[in-house]
Amino acid sequence: MKLKSYLLLLLTLLMALGCSSGDGNEPEENGSENGNGEENGSEAGVEFSCHAVSVDDMELKLYFIDSKTTQPLEKNLSVELGLPDAEVLNILSEDNKLYITSKALNTSSCDAWIKNLSNGNLLEKSNYCVGDESDIFSFRKNFATSNALYYQYLKGEFLKDIWIGLVDLESGEKRDIFLYEGDDFGLKGLGSSDKIVIEYFKDEQTFFAIIDTQQKQLIGTINNPNKFVKSSTLLNGKLVIFYFDGSFEVYNLSSLSIEKTGNYPVNQFGKFGLFKSSGFESQILVEASTIQPGPLSYNLALFNIVNGEIIPLDLNEIREQMTKAPYNVLFSGFVNGAYEIDFGKELLYVGFQYNDNGILNGGVVTFNFDLKIEKIDYIKGKPVLIIPKS
Repeated sequence: MKLKSYLLLLLTLLMALGCSSGDGNEPEENGSENGNGEENGSEAGVEFSCHAVSVDDMELKLYFIDSKTTQPLEKNLSVELGLPDAEVLNILSEDNKLYITSKALNTSSCDAWIKNLSNGNLLEKSNYCVGDESDIFSFRKNFATSNALYYQYLKGEFLKDIWIGLVDLESGEKRDIFLYEGDDFGLKGLGSSDKIVIEYFKDEQTFFAIIDTQQKQLIGTINNPNKFVKSSTLLNGKLVIFYFDGSFEVYNLSSLSIEKTGNYPVNQFGKFGLFKSSGFESQILVEASTIQPGPLSYNLALFNIVNGEIIPLDLNEIREQMTKAPYNVLFSGFVNGAYEIDFGKELLYVGFQYNDNGILNGGVVTFNFDLKIEKIDYIKGKPVLIIPKS
């Protein structure tokens, strides 16, 4: 009877060990130390995951980061997709998809690679530019939305006609849209689910052209001739314009009408021009002003467009934590534009660079709204884009 009980206990233990070994589908853990020889704080208080894109010696690399593993999972996108050098690529994300576009120098050839980060599917578009060989296609002004690729180019006498080319990702239909006549200095673009917003300057004023990607046409232009624009962004499919006089306006992109006006602390905002941000309900993640000269090129804050409240998310505090035990990061700086927010989990992901035995490599620090570091992950090269898993 004792032998039978012993064998039963032994069998139970063996089954438990077998169940804990995993099925091989999760990223493999490769140790718990970072590039500085210290712990990375992988025992995070909340579960999270994100992707980070870096440029490492002209190659584009994709990393999967989560709260459970100590070492990010790396993929070399340049090798996998056969990409040209990273310096000629434009990289952005929409709807958990990675959009990579390139413009071959001295040609009208534009190529795109669209990678679905949820299922790994890839869509390639070759030579999607529209126009004549005599047209001049802008080098880095290629953009994307969830259903269209678009790009800016010049044509006409003295190349003063500014056009937007649009390619529908489902049907492949191409369309030329005349924007305005003038210079293309400072032209920027952002996309929502079905609209494209193009910011441009003409006659010392700021204009916002609104393009409907379903109708494939320019539906109107927004301009307030009595105010000077400091910055602008999209929030929940609406255009928010911040002016130098401390006021802001929220526009409906279908009716082009003002839905809300208010005031904001203009001296605490550090961003200029049209910028991509993340928003939830009434809150927008914005770049805050920093004291210069100083250790940071930018800071972060949450701005509430309903009550005008601004909540600092002090990167100086995060930097100080990173450079002390248990992390001891040989910190070099936070990377401009390489940050994202998860409003649901109240987490921020910020890319940084550090001294890795005389070489600048990168990483992503994840911290909560209380400025407590959850985890630090180390990657090769310079992080240029962070995409929270949706």
